[in-house]
Amino acid sequence: MKKYIAPIILFFFFAVTSCSDKNDNRKEKFLQDKNELLRSIDILGKATEKFNQLKPTDANLNVDDTAAVIKFAEQVKEYKNVLNEFQLGVTESEKVSNEFLDNIHPEMKTMYRDKYIGSFKLQLSSNMFEKGFKYANDKNKLAQIAVEESIQDKRVEEMQTEWFDFLQKHQDVLNDEDVLTGEKSDKSYWGMFWRFLVADFVATLLVSFLIVLLILPITGIAALSEKVKSSALSFLTIPFILIAGLGQLYFWVLWAAFCVFHMHYYMDSPNVTHRWLYYLTGFFAATAPMGYLSTKEQDTADTNTERNRIAKGSSMYIFLTIVAYIVFCIYPNLMDYKFISFINDLLTKH
Repeated sequence: MKKYIAPIILFFFFAVTSCSDKNDNRKEKFLQDKNELLRSIDILGKATEKFNQLKPTDANLNVDDTAAVIKFAEQVKEYKNVLNEFQLGVTESEKVSNEFLDNIHPEMKTMYRDKYIGSFKLQLSSNMFEKGFKYANDKNKLAQIAVEESIQDKRVEEMQTEWFDFLQKHQDVLNDEDVLTGEKSDKSYWGMFWRFLVADFVATLLVSFLIVLLILPITGIAALSEKVKSSALSFLTIPFILIAGLGQLYFWVLWAAFCVFHMHYYMDSPNVTHRWLYYLTGFFAATAPMGYLSTKEQDTADTNTERNRIAKGSSMYIFLTIVAYIVFCIYPNLMDYKFISFINDLLTKH
């Protein structure tokens, strides 16, 4: 198995680097993203002013008052026009790339997409005005709608307040034209390199502890089985062996996702020219801990048979880590699943 490791690594390395975007117009793309960002904020800002003028203060509409009903119907029509402007602003926001937002500030994507744009998505999904018009003859229902609207307004206000507080707090960055156009970035290759170096050390310690933790029950059952001279007890090790194998597999999938996530974070900057170097560094960062542990474990083996067994086991995990790394490079959206993304979300939370 050992003789196939080098060809496999070379094959997957070339597969990864072939996924690299050969287009070098990233600065032009960032300038376009900047214009889309400002356009979406401008559209939503003007629409919000109209929205605030349209909102009725009294949910209890007198259906016997013809003039009031006509006025309310006109408000609903105008409200729909404002909703269309909200939708236009949200659509414009989807044209802004995550790479551009990440390059501005680590929290920019969350604040812009989840807080600011999210507040308008919330209003688009509720249709409070239409509900009020639909149940105009039901005073109890109107009262309930008024309560729901009040709760929603509070939530929208909280989300937008977080966004505007963020803008106020980071005015220096958001007003820096070099940052907005990608001319200046604090993401450097060496920053990624040293982060991976520390992360590899931590991962090696974590997986060593994990292996001991998973193997401990198996060792205990095996010792007890030998002591009581019962072969039946050995069958109890089967579920623990499966858990140990799946636990290590899950760890290496999470580790591959961590490496790809941070590799993309540092690589997705307009001033990066040799993207293959980032792929290569992330690749070796992903495989280094298991390679080191495999070497150390083989050194403790007493026989060639045991060394070969260890080499085959570790080669399997290295292979699976490489496969996961390749898959996440080609399909980065797979890292968004909560059972994979929670580590990166936790480590990048500010």
